[in-house]
Amino acid sequence: MTGPGGGPSGPPPGSPSGPPPGSPGGLPPGSPGGLPPAGPAPGLEYGSAGIRLVAYIIDGIILGAISGALGGMFGLGWFRTFGLDLLGRDGPGFGFGPGGVGVLGVAWIGFIGWITITTLVSGVYFVGLWTRNGATLGQLVLGLDVRNAADGARVTQDQAIRRWAYLTVPVLSSLPALGLLVLIYQIYLLVTTSSDPAKQGFHDKQVGTVVVRRAT
Repeated sequence: MTGPGGGPSGPPPGSPSGPPPGSPGGLPPGSPGGLPPAGPAPGLEYGSAGIRLVAYIIDGIILGAISGALGGMFGLGWFRTFGLDLLGRDGPGFGFGPGGVGVLGVAWIGFIGWITITTLVSGVYFVGLWTRNGATLGQLVLGLDVRNAADGARVTQDQAIRRWAYLTVPVLSSLPALGLLVLIYQIYLLVTTSSDPAKQGFHDKQVGTVVVRRAT
């Protein structure tokens, strides 16, 4: 179409003066600077804080059963051998008799042993499954996968160890005096996870991981 002077005429009144939103040269809606919003690979979505909490609870139940069984076996053997059997009799050297450590000593020995067992079981469980399968049993049930945030690859052993330390706080969780601080920290992890666009909690940010699942 040409105008009165022979040149191209402008757009008809009421028509858009530029390319439609989302087309080449335009700005996709909600994308500052014209860059598309970052996201996981096609067919995936970020794992929400809620579903990750459910997976963590499942893992906690599994770990509790394993740690309880191992702790029961080792604890029974320890007390029967060194201090106290099921009938309350003294053992050779660490019980209530002369030269023994007494009730408090036996309790502390048992407490330290429990922390050691639960820490080892937790570390082997989380680190081993994250590096081998990309997910714990609870995460597998819910279709979650822990990946390297930079390239989507499976997490390295170093990442898995550090993520486990940030996430579980295994030793502190066993100390009753620090129970409130641990609870506050766990809530903080939930808040940072739910408020982040990529659902990366504080622990994910520190080690460069992200949790995804199949889009529903």
